[in-house]
Amino acid sequence: MFYRNDEDGSFCVGYLRGDFGERGDEFRHNWFDNISGANRNTPEFKAEFQNVMEMLRGEILKDYSSCAAYCQSHPEAKLPDGDGNRYGFKIETESRQYYVRCTTFRDDYFYVYACDKAAPVLEKPSVMDEIKAAQKAQREQPQTPKPGRGRKKSETEL
Repeated sequence: MFYRNDEDGSFCVGYLRGDFGERGDEFRHNWFDNISGANRNTPEFKAEFQNVMEMLRGEILKDYSSCAAYCQSHPEAKLPDGDGNRYGFKIETESRQYYVRCTTFRDDYFYVYACDKAAPVLEKPSVMDEIKAAQKAQREQPQTPKPGRGRKKSETEL
């Protein structure tokens, strides 16, 4: 949910893409409505989104330095996308979930995805859940002894 997914876009209200400008202290952004054509960008949503953004702009999205510091202080939020510099945070309200993707790259965008909470797509396991499940399954597999490393027979078994 931290990346745009056109298949699941019908459950997304839309998303904000932004950056902190060349100096790192600006707040430049664009809003993109969902691609499905369903208009979820209601006055009620806009009021809620405004509150969420005010909270984010007070801490995580205050400026580049604040964003990078927040990400680095939350290593558990690192997204498994390969470059190791993207972090994901989830905010829940009564009716929606907001997925905030930040980066420690100075010239990259941050994103805030707004999704209806009741949407079936949100019940899918997250990428992190899938990775953890695969790791757990791997740990729980019975270990087969390596050739030549079997247990020694006792004298009574000989």
